[in-house]
Amino acid sequence: MDIKISVIIPVYNVEKYITKTMESLISQTLKEFELILVDDGSKDSSIELAEGILKGSHINYRVIKKVNEGVSRARNTGIDIAQGTYIYFLDSDDYIEDTLLEKMYHCAQKERAQVVFCGYTHISDEVEHNSNFIKPLLKVHKYLEKPISGIEAAEKMLRNEFWISAISGLYLRSYIKEKKYIF
Repeated sequence: MDIKISVIIPVYNVEKYITKTMESLISQTLKEFELILVDDGSKDSSIELAEGILKGSHINYRVIKKVNEGVSRARNTGIDIAQGTYIYFLDSDDYIEDTLLEKMYHCAQKERAQVVFCGYTHISDEVEHNSNFIKPLLKVHKYLEKPISGIEAAEKMLRNEFWISAISGLYLRSYIKEKKYIF
């Protein structure tokens, strides 16, 4: 199988959320992806729950177990073993729309992009945090209707018109390796 995307998920004590995360990956319309679960020293049953869901699915996945060093080191571990043309980071308490990987991959291919960003919605149990956080994120969609250069993105970020996160991007793996980017 040609691996188009490596989805890297650092996992640490998220048994409350991991089922929905795995289900959102199983339902992806793009099937040519690998899943790398980096167990960052979880003390709960997060990994066992994830594997139980994935075992009967079509998803090609690997579990890497390591001592707890935090989300950044876990992402770097995933980058080191990723085989996909692109890399997508997903937090273990998040979920994605069914067509997200396919849409981002096709956009990256069409534009020959090294990085493609998408908008997202922050959902929280803390209502006051939610209302303050969503407003600037809604602006993201407006600026992602067409490709923009890195300079344009930086200018928009400085004006607080554009906000990105590691989990909202699809990254060309060869570019990450060439530039030696790490978290």
